[in-house]
Amino acid sequence: MTLVRLEFGLFPLLRYGREGKAVLLYEALMTQPEIFKELICMVFAPENGERKPVDDLAKAAAERAYSVLHSCRRLPGVQDDGRIDRDILLEFVRSTRGLCRDADRLTMCDQTLGEILAHAPADADADGAWPCEPVREVLDDFDAEQLRKGFCIGCFNKRGVTTRSMWDGGEQERTLAETYRGHAERVRFSHPNVAAVMDDLAKGYEHDGRREDTAASLRKEGL
Repeated sequence: MTLVRLEFGLFPLLRYGREGKAVLLYEALMTQPEIFKELICMVFAPENGERKPVDDLAKAAAERAYSVLHSCRRLPGVQDDGRIDRDILLEFVRSTRGLCRDADRLTMCDQTLGEILAHAPADADADGAWPCEPVREVLDDFDAEQLRKGFCIGCFNKRGVTTRSMWDGGEQERTLAETYRGHAERVRFSHPNVAAVMDDLAKGYEHDGRREDTAASLRKEGL
């Protein structure tokens, strides 16, 4: 635990390597719900009641905790072969949500977990449905609206910065929309809530594609 806290303290120096340079920190974060809850409490105020004033030290810790959480690419239950152990994942999510509910921070816990789940692998079988079945099970739960919201945010964010020529339209976005439509169709009957998220992502990229088409047309016309 001492080394974990050391990596947390040094995270601003390690962050350019992110997980690769903070191995113990991320292993603890994704295996010990209490640590995840601790970081959530550093970053987010309780959902109810008055907000307490914080000093500069607490603000610095909150910024560091935010960076740790939002740089996380490792999922609970990940095995050496990259697959996700269903039981470990479900227990981690259950325990973490319970702790954060007791701390009055369930909404931001769910959204943060959802963003992390956006980095899930696909199923290892020939169908290759994405995200993998254990993650679909978590996201499809009727009580997982905020998890799904975070997942959607994570999917958009993980795209990162894009480049294109001045005259390119929205072909990149249409390709992504088609990909998410394909993901949706693979799970539409088994996990309808997950399919709905994929449909929303596809619609978002289709909208972005049309916007890029318009911008490219205006540039071609010299406007």
